[in-house]
Amino acid sequence: MAPIPLETEIEIEQEARRAATHPNSGEIASMMVRHAYKLQHLLNCAVHEIARLEAEQID
Repeated sequence: MAPIPLETEIEIEQEARRAATHPNSGEIASMMVRHAYKLQHLLNCAVHEIARLEAEQID
């Protein structure tokens, strides 16, 4: 996996700090947790589908 460019890491950190000091940071954090779990689920589904398709090609 390619590393995240330094400029992007800096932008991410700036956004994270802005979110942390936002008056609605608790709400934002809960939304981000839900989003992270949904993304993880989609990624797991994609990995399983790729594995299934590769297994079909082997057979």
